[in-house]
This record gives sequence, C-alpha cells and structure tokens, in this order.
Amino acid sequence: MTTQTKIRLITSPKNILSGLFLGFVFTLFGCQSTSPNKTEAAKLKNVTLNIKDLSGNPAVLVDGKYEEAHLFVQVLDTVVADFNYDGLPDGLLLIVENTGGTGSFYKLCLVFNNGIKMVQTDEFLVGDRIKVTNLDVDGNKLTLTYLDRKKNEPFSKKPHVKKTIQLKIVDSAFEEPPVG
Repeated sequence: MTTQTKIRLITSPKNILSGLFLGFVFTLFGCQSTSPNKTEAAKLKNVTLNIKDLSGNPAVLVDGKYEEAHLFVQVLDTVVADFNYDGLPDGLLLIVENTGGTGSFYKLCLVFNNGIKMVQTDEFLVGDRIKVTNLDVDGNKLTLTYLDRKKNEPFSKKPHVKKTIQLKIVDSAFEEPPVG
C-alpha cells in the first residue's frame, strides 16, 4: 500500500537560527554531516510504538514496518521537528495499522527524543480506510487534511468528503482545540 501525502513543514525562527548556527560550526571546524533531519527521519522508522500485538509485545518498527500474525503497521510519512524546543529532534509519524480485519486505521504517532532514544508519547486515530492528502506542521500546531465518507456511506465507497483536523502538541501529547 502506497500513499502519497503532501507534508509542509514550516520552520520557526528559533529552528532556523539553530540550523544556521550548526551550519556555521560545521563549516568553521571542517565537519561534514548528513542532513540531521534525514538521519532523524531514518531513526523514526525504527522506533518502538505503544501498539501491541496479540501476545502483548510492542510493535518494534524495522525500516518503517512491523508485521506479526494479527498486526501490520507501516509508516507512511514522517516529520522531524523540535516540538518541545529542547534542542533535540522529535518526530511525528503518519502510520496505517491493520489488525487482520478489513480496517486500515490511520494514526498520527508523536515521538519525543529523550536524549537517549526516540519514545512514543501519544497517538491520535484519524480514521478507518481514509486517504490523507496533506499534513502541515507549524511549530507545535498541525493541520491534517484527508478524504473520508459521509456518515452513513459504506466503507466500500471511495473516500470523497474533505475533512480537516487541527491539533496542537502540548506537553508531549496531542491536544484538540476546543469546539465552539
């Protein structure tokens, strides 16, 4: 299953200054480095998720996938950003999870860097058998746009109703803005 999602990461001024400073230090001391975001994105595809298989074991991703008898998890997209402004790169995963039935559950997983490893701190269920079309990240705010079905339509119908979810990352968790 391949899904294309347009991700737009809006960098805060603080992150831009950090990147310029690191670039200056690497240039000054003659260091060569691969892109930190590329390296961190690769790490995100090899984290342990809080999703459990039938034996109670956590899903340990290897190259963005986990597969056991009744659990399949695949990373569709990743975003690397410093969501808690501690100077360490954190991550956001868009995953699809299937537990052996007909459902394909799309989730956002929040992964924080504790200085030793990446640890999942929260997840948000977006929907079942949807099509994610866009994910915008601006600091600690994210907007996810996807296609779904009308309330009483069967899951066999192709997703066609545009929906948007806005979330904020607060204290290593997803928070929905108040309705009203």
